Amino acid sequence: MRFCLLLLAITFAHATGNLTEEQGNDELAKELNGLNKQAEQVLQQVDKVAGFQPVSPQTLDKTKETVLKLANDDRFLQAAKGLWANEKRKELLLIQAGFFLFMMLFKAWRQSRTHHWFKRLLVGFALSLITWAGMLYVIPLLVLGEPFAVFTTTLWRVLVMGG
Repeated sequence: MRFCLLLLAITFAHATGNLTEEQGNDELAKELNGLNKQAEQVLQQVDKVAGFQPVSPQTLDKTKETVLKLANDDRFLQAAKGLWANEKRKELLLIQAGFFLFMMLFKAWRQSRTHHWFKRLLVGFALSLITWAGMLYVIPLLVLGEPFAVFTTTLWRVLVMGG
């Protein structure tokens, strides 16, 4: 905000002829340096409050190894390219939106038919799980096909199973 106000003040001073270009550049440079110092101080305070600890070399090595596994897997890379180039992505979004609306209406209807609070809770939880599993995995698998299956199974194998 202060930077925008400073820019407006410099522009106004140039327009009225009260400030030369060098003076304006010097003031702008000073203000930018001041803002950079303030930003560094804020980051240092955030690091102190958050208890920031540097990342250990072992963690970095594991991360590098995981990234290299994914980068060297040709099937994974081909699947990612296939997903990116798939023209059914817009259809997928529309199908997911329709499925979500249908499931919310179905969930509301099923919960209104049960009279005990615990059954309502269970019905709501079960239908929410079905909704999210359908939207995040089943529908993309049906619409996008094999590239999605290869992509997700490779991610699961490398990131979760560690292999």
